[in-house]
Amino acid sequence: MRIIHFNVVSSTQTIARKYIHNKPVLVYSDIQTKGKGRQKRKWASEYGGFYGSFILKCNKEKAPALKMAYIINTYMRKRFKITSDIYYPNDIYFKGRKMGGIITNKIYNTLIAGVGININQKGFNPELNAISLMQIIEKHTDIKNFAQDLSIYVEDMWGKNIVLEDIEQALYFPDDSVKIKLKTSIRSFNLKGLDENYNLIVSENNKYKILKPFSITRIIW
Repeated sequence: MRIIHFNVVSSTQTIARKYIHNKPVLVYSDIQTKGKGRQKRKWASEYGGFYGSFILKCNKEKAPALKMAYIINTYMRKRFKITSDIYYPNDIYFKGRKMGGIITNKIYNTLIAGVGININQKGFNPELNAISLMQIIEKHTDIKNFAQDLSIYVEDMWGKNIVLEDIEQALYFPDDSVKIKLKTSIRSFNLKGLDENYNLIVSENNKYKILKPFSITRIIW
């Protein structure tokens, strides 16, 4: 996989569009001035984090953001021996605090998967409920080496078939109900699992429902 590094960009998602005919490619930057999150939210991208976009071939992936979250989460758990989880649909948490997130855009048969991971930050605004790898393992991580190693892992894993059961096991399903902000309301649901199309199965008043990712504005953990 080709790796392209920048010191500062507006957003690696924007820059990555220039390289869609050269996949696989990783574009990453030390800082993003206009980092993008899910549902058009901003992603805080100060120095110390990993901010990259993977440009990959994508034909029949049912849930590319969830598959990428699984790959990134598995990599972090294996390399750094941490107990992180996927919070549906595309975030990575450690003990209830957000460590990373994924945003995807598909252009024909090409996927641009934006990945943001808190690596070497020493602290965050408490309102963000965030945590960095340094705060977990109490050690600095070289981001250049991290990017190189991660790119090898992503390229290898992206071409493999990852089954629904593996992704389900990596997801965090709390025992208690959670509030989910939909497009027109906030309601309480119990999370039950995923259906065959990777939509979220929930229950409300003992009735089961299917929530598609685009219908969920935010899950309030």
